[in-house]
Amino acid sequence: MGKIKLILDWDGTITVKDTLSVVAQIGFRRNFPKQEFGTHWKRFVDAYLRDLETHTHLYQPREVIRTTIAQESAYLASLRPIEDLSIQRVEDFGTFENLETKDFDNGVTEAIVAGVLDFRRGWDEIMCSGHDIEFGIISVNWSDYFVKYAVKRWVELNLPYGIAHTVFDMERIKFAMNDVARPFSGIPPSGMKVRTSKDKLDYAKSFVQLVEHGAMPMADATIPMDTTDETSKAPLIYVGDSTTDFDCLLYADVGICIRDSPMEPIQTQLADTFKRLNIQVLPLSFLPLPLQSGQGEKIVWWVEDLREVSDLISRIEKSST
Repeated sequence: MGKIKLILDWDGTITVKDTLSVVAQIGFRRNFPKQEFGTHWKRFVDAYLRDLETHTHLYQPREVIRTTIAQESAYLASLRPIEDLSIQRVEDFGTFENLETKDFDNGVTEAIVAGVLDFRRGWDEIMCSGHDIEFGIISVNWSDYFVKYAVKRWVELNLPYGIAHTVFDMERIKFAMNDVARPFSGIPPSGMKVRTSKDKLDYAKSFVQLVEHGAMPMADATIPMDTTDETSKAPLIYVGDSTTDFDCLLYADVGICIRDSPMEPIQTQLADTFKRLNIQVLPLSFLPLPLQSGQGEKIVWWVEDLREVSDLISRIEKSST
């Protein structure tokens, strides 16, 4: 068996809370230092929710009669224009103009120290346990630079120097997310657009092709069919927390959703979606090993933190030897 493939969502999965407001606030501090951020952020959120409500009201089939995975996937993919408009609205306001590296560095450091940007328990175990895995982060977050710097800075602030500079390796993480908010460098943005569940699925498939066959790096492209013998493949584990992770959770060999106690609204929305589609969601501790691919109905698993994910990787590694 090859290396286990692990893909994590960012907001609400690696982090405890969503971080989009942190990204936006970095831009606001730079461009509108005398204006009150909370008021403007609420306007952006309210406008997005109005667009979403209108779209959901008009979309057919309605939620109550969507009973198949294909129907739900199509609905989630249809949200792309809503997400595009939301980002455009924030960009057009001038939120991300003239940003410098120091703006991100200061904003990220302040957010981590204040506990606003907090990483979920078990993150350090995944990163520093010595697991021999292929590792990716796929997110609808607006800033590739923000996420990369947040990972690096958290390690520097929270892990012993020896571990942070010897065991932890940023280079082994493959990132796929938007590149809207970024420091000016003269280098054109990547052009990545990760807005919806379908976009995440496309990048997840591309990640698998890349690590298994040396395919082209993750990009908006047609994904070739995978002809690898199922019995020889290392499993893909995907961890997420919201409906933007819906397709990836079902695509993965082991799809794992994060559930706090009590559940956050987006976690409840995902749970309700699986319930409506009669998809079982069970505690990860119930997962039998060794893994059996392609047998029985699809089951999604849930955990409260990332320690259980790290433990699962250890169990899979032991069961395959």
